[in-house]
Amino acid sequence: MSIDLSAIHLSPFGWLAVLIIVLLVIFGVFRFFFHHLIHLLFRGCGLILLAVALLYVLHLLKLI
Repeated sequence: MSIDLSAIHLSPFGWLAVLIIVLLVIFGVFRFFFHHLIHLLFRGCGLILLAVALLYVLHLLKLI
């Protein structure tokens, strides 16, 4: 299965980059104020968030 690179639109990648930056800012604020609860974030929804991000990137690359 070959990937047609001309079919990839850069706009969704731009939105994905903005989303990642916003999530990093929120994570930084959360870590600053709730450092003692940070392990709950990784345990509770970190894996789910990673899986959703991976599925979104695969969808953008038209692999799934």
